[in-house]
Amino acid sequence: AVDEDGDAVTAPADGIVLGIGDDIPTIIGSGTTLQLDEDGLSSGNADTGQTGEADWGGLTSATFDLTTLISIGADQPGHYQFTADAVDTLNALDLTSGGTDIVLSLSGDTITGKAGGVDILTIELTDAGTLTVELLGQVDHADSPNDTETNLTIDLSGLVEAVDEDGDALSPDSGTIVLGIGDDIPVVLDKTD
Repeated sequence: AVDEDGDAVTAPADGIVLGIGDDIPTIIGSGTTLQLDEDGLSSGNADTGQTGEADWGGLTSATFDLTTLISIGADQPGHYQFTADAVDTLNALDLTSGGTDIVLSLSGDTITGKAGGVDILTIELTDAGTLTVELLGQVDHADSPNDTETNLTIDLSGLVEAVDEDGDALSPDSGTIVLGIGDDIPVVLDKTD
């Protein structure tokens, strides 16, 4: 630095430090429940209004845009992915279909649950943040209370994360993204001869 009459002073090498704070992904929105319904399966029974039925919507596929929940921030480009323990966490739930264990595995951007080699459920998460769940087969529900369509809920919040360009990662809080699978129960068919 030099003043008006030419006096100069030099700052020491470590005397001027420029600090640049890191940006990290942040929560910007609210969560959702991705509600699926066994009644919507080709083998499912449509609700008829009988005692014990609940209207879970009849859908077998649902989608949520994670970019409305988690912002990557300034460190672009970022991406969305499953956490390293997502498959192990899902397998620890001990889900079954027709009494057969549902075994989940990850291939690419999709987790597929199979029971005895038959696809039961898929959960896809694209790099751009589109989360899609699809019910392909029946998932066992607790029969409690008896003959009542219950809703099996699975918290997906800790299984997904946003990751920015320099590796900062953020998963939503527990209970933010919930998968619901509505049960199907037997119905009496109207038989006329």
